[in-house]
Amino acid sequence: MQQFIAYHLAEEGLEITRNLRDTNWLSNVKWRKGLDDGLYVIEENLTIGAVNDKWTLRKINSTDEIPKISLNENENFKRTIEIKTKDEKSILVKSNVDFTVSLKEQSASLETILTNWKKGPL
Repeated sequence: MQQFIAYHLAEEGLEITRNLRDTNWLSNVKWRKGLDDGLYVIEENLTIGAVNDKWTLRKINSTDEIPKISLNENENFKRTIEIKTKDEKSILVKSNVDFTVSLKEQSASLETILTNWKKGPL
């Protein structure tokens, strides 16, 4: 069951990152705004009036900064998003979720390549 949940949390991480890229286009800013190389966690955007950008990425420097995603007292997951420049028109996005089953550390990882297919602001 935890593997199933971890997989979907990893997929959600990719979708949130893709949505941030698309929101940049809709806002007529550079597609990579806020998507620099590095390790990130996802946080809810609590800014008043933030409808289209409900989620935000926060860059972290240490794995000590990764918040737990607790579905109940027995299930804790930790998700990170890693972004690396592939070339000037694309980035590699890796969503990783760590969790424990029967005292054994496990993880689920998914990755995708996001591109600048619109070729910049309108």
